[in-house]
This record gives sequence, structure tokens and C-alpha cells, in this order.
Amino acid sequence: FFNEAVDMYKRARITPSMLKLCRVSLARAKVMSNEKEVDLKYIFEAYHEIRYKFLGGFMALCIAEILLNLDDRHITEAVVWIKKAIAADNKNGMMWSLARDHALYARLLRRKGDLTGAKEKLNKAIEIYRECGAEGWLKKAQQDLAAIE
Repeated sequence: FFNEAVDMYKRARITPSMLKLCRVSLARAKVMSNEKEVDLKYIFEAYHEIRYKFLGGFMALCIAEILLNLDDRHITEAVVWIKKAIAADNKNGMMWSLARDHALYARLLRRKGDLTGAKEKLNKAIEIYRECGAEGWLKKAQQDLAAIE
């Protein structure tokens, strides 16, 4: 899907910010499929070049997921990107994305062994998902919380 989206935005020569987001999302999809060849330099530059600020949180979340799934050496850097995502989504009122940011932060904290922090972040995600009416995401976060307790 992201390959097609990248091709479409390249052909249309419009919204370079969306093209960059699609490329970063494509890199995330590849990393999630265990492909470890990622141009981190491009990804970081793409983040700083986007013009649509409302995309900042989503792109920061994608970058955090890429870093978390590359290897354990990037965990500290992933925390920085998750915090950027939280700040951007909070500032821009992107509530569903904000809940996803907190859920990813919980996953990272759980991976590091900080179960108290993970529970706190999951409870925040649950609260926001409930406010958004995101029932499927709410159920998943509740299951993740139950697995910790």
C-alpha cells in the first residue's frame, strides 16, 4: 500500500509532506516485517522537512516504532521520538494519535521492565481511546493492561 502511495504522490508532485510521511510509513512497515535496511538519515530529515505540522506526531510515532523494531541499541532514541509524538499530538489535538503514542510508550516501558510506568501510560491511552470512542483500540489497550497486572 505504501509503495503505491509513494508512487502516486511522486507522480502527482503535490504535498511533499505526505510523500515523506508515506516513505517513513513504508520504512516502518518494512522494519515491522523484519527488514532491517533503513535509511535513518532520510527518515530524520523527512521529519524536519514536513510542512503540515499536524503530521508531526504521527511521523514521530512511526520513527519511534522503526527505532524500537530495529534493535535494542535504539531504545533511548525511541523514547525521545515518542515524547516528540506526544508533545505534537497533544498540541495539535490529535487525540487518537495521542492515545497510540501513550500505548507505544507503555510497550517500550514494559520492554524495559518498568511495569508501573507501562501501566500508567496504558491507563492514559485507555482514557483517551474511551473519549474518542475508539472501541477496538480501547479493547486492545485494556487487554495489554490486563496482561501486565
